[in-house]
Amino acid sequence: MHFVHLILFLIVDILAANWYFKHPTKSYSHLFNYAAIMKILNFLVVLASVACSQSTVSDLATRDALSLDPLPRRILYESITDNGSEVFLINEDGTDRVNLTNRAGYDGMPSWSYAGAEILFVSDRDSDVGARDVYIMRADGTDVRRITTDGAGYSFPKLSPDGTYIGFDASRGLANAQVWIMNSDGDNVTRLTYNDVDEGYVSWSSDSTKLVFDSFRDGSPEIYQVNINDLAVTRLTHFTAHIGDPRMSPSGTQLAFESGMSGNSEIYVTAADGSNLAQLTDNPADDRAPAISPDGLRVVFCSDRGAPSEAFELFVMDIDGTGLTKITNTGTSNLYPTFAPQGLPER
Repeated sequence: MHFVHLILFLIVDILAANWYFKHPTKSYSHLFNYAAIMKILNFLVVLASVACSQSTVSDLATRDALSLDPLPRRILYESITDNGSEVFLINEDGTDRVNLTNRAGYDGMPSWSYAGAEILFVSDRDSDVGARDVYIMRADGTDVRRITTDGAGYSFPKLSPDGTYIGFDASRGLANAQVWIMNSDGDNVTRLTYNDVDEGYVSWSSDSTKLVFDSFRDGSPEIYQVNINDLAVTRLTHFTAHIGDPRMSPSGTQLAFESGMSGNSEIYVTAADGSNLAQLTDNPADDRAPAISPDGLRVVFCSDRGAPSEAFELFVMDIDGTGLTKITNTGTSNLYPTFAPQGLPER
C-alpha cells in the first residue's frame, strides 16, 4: 500500500510540474498557485488512499466473518449419573459435555439467568433428609449460593427475564403443588394460584409479567398463564388431551410443549396464545420437555426413542421438525434441556 501511495504522489507531481512549465509566468503569485494546487492534489490522493485502505480492511473483515463457522450453542440439562442427578452442559452438536455439580445427591431442574451468566437449580446438598432448596451458581459451576433455606420441595425455578423474581412450583405445606414467585434473593414468597390440583412447570413471558404453567384445574391437563400482578389466569390450550412441560420461547412468541393428543407423547408448538398448533415429532417413543432456541429456529427435547427402558436421551431439531439429531448417548436419563441465551458462546 505504501508503494502505491508513492507512485500516486509522483504522478501528481509530474502532471502538476508539466502544466506549470507549459504556462510560464513571471508572477510570483503563480508559484503560490502552483504550491496550492500541489497541496490540494496531494490531499485528494491521501483521501483516496485512506478510502481504499478502509475498503480493504472492511473487505478483509467481511471475508473473515464469512469464513468463520458459528459457535455451537450450549444446552443446559439434568442428567442421572452414578452419583444421583447432576447439572450438565453440552454443545448443540453433542460435543464438550461438562458436569457442573459433580456431587452425590440431587442437583437438577436447571435454568439460565436471562443473560446466561448464572444458573438456577434445585439441590438437596444441605439437607440430611433430602429436602430440596433453590440454589444459584455461575455458568461454569463455581460460586454456588443457597437462595432458600426452608426445604419446601421447590421445583423448576426460573429467573424472570428482568432478573427481579424467581417463579417456581411447590407445595409448601399444601396438599398440591401451586405456582409461586419470590424475589431473586429468596425473600417475599408470594402464592399465585389457588387450586386443589397440582399446578406447575412454570415458564416466564418475555416481559416478566406472566408465568405459563400446566394444570388439571378444568378436568383435563391444559396450559395456562397467570399474571403476577393481578393473578388473572388465562387458559391457552383447549385440546382435552394430556399436555405438559410447557415452555415459552425466549422471544415470547412461541410455546412448546408435549402432548398425548395423537396417542403418545409428542412435541408441539403453538403461537404464544395457543393458536397455530404444529406437531413436530411423530414417533412411538415418548418425547418430552421441549425448549426453543433464542433465535426460534431450533428445538431441544428428551426422548426414550432407541434408548434402554426408562432412559431419555437429548435430541435437537429444526423448528419445523426436520433435521433431527441425537446429542447424548449415556444410556441414562437426560432431562429438562434448555438452550443458552442468545450470544452465549461455547465453553
